[in-house]
Amino acid sequence: MLRCLQQNSSFFDIDSTEIVESREDIILSTMRETVSYLESELGSEPYEWRWENIHTITLQPQLFGQAAEQQDANPVLRLIVKNLMNQGPHAAPGHKMSINNGSYSWSDPFEMNVGPSIRRIVDLSDMSRTLSITPTGQSGLLLSEYYGDQTESWLNGQYKFVYQDSSLFNETIYRTMRLQPAK
Repeated sequence: MLRCLQQNSSFFDIDSTEIVESREDIILSTMRETVSYLESELGSEPYEWRWENIHTITLQPQLFGQAAEQQDANPVLRLIVKNLMNQGPHAAPGHKMSINNGSYSWSDPFEMNVGPSIRRIVDLSDMSRTLSITPTGQSGLLLSEYYGDQTESWLNGQYKFVYQDSSLFNETIYRTMRLQPAK
């Protein structure tokens, strides 16, 4: 890497031009392109040129999301996934080197494609103090009131208390689901 940074490195020359560019030429050209891009996408105020204003995440159901992205996908499926099932895009301030991990591909650097499926804080000396959060929600069922119910908390770095002792529940919080055969 140090050798590449030297003034006469071929790393800094653009093969498609007739002249031999210097390190300074490439850096200045790249900075001009970057500022131009940021102004066109985020406006002329540099304060707005923050990573989370351009780096986003869209949460989508795994199977339906992949099916909707296929070239031969039914347009109705695409419409349902995009408008009803997907959540986002949301600002994603993290990157792969941060605690709020959020990776992206070089071919699409502004869409987060990998991140934590769950965040958990566990006090191993007292497991009853465990905190947890998922990016989507308690339920994966589209029509459930719990579909996407943790997304905002996940985005904001907040957590939910993990109840591990059923004596902590009272009747107003605790709900029972009963499966009964059809009549």
